[in-house]
Amino acid sequence: MKETNRENFRRAIFDVVEYLTKYELSHTGQKLVVHYFNDSREETAYLKALAAIEKYFPESMPPAPERSSKLEKLLKELDRQAAAWDNNQ
Repeated sequence: MKETNRENFRRAIFDVVEYLTKYELSHTGQKLVVHYFNDSREETAYLKALAAIEKYFPESMPPAPERSSKLEKLLKELDRQAAAWDNNQ
């Protein structure tokens, strides 16, 4: 179960990055995003994920009123996966 949660959480982070960049992340890009996540000093997995996304692709996250419905859906899934991650740690 833990491995599945980990993979689902990573996939949710990568999905947001890929949506924002409009490109599929390379293996190296995925490793860099995970490094940024692990290096973050934020308190929750969701905030760490957002910090990693911002560090990977600076100023990429539009303000809430300007977000597309697709991005909002991806962020909700990221939040859901992050909560599951936090609960299993």
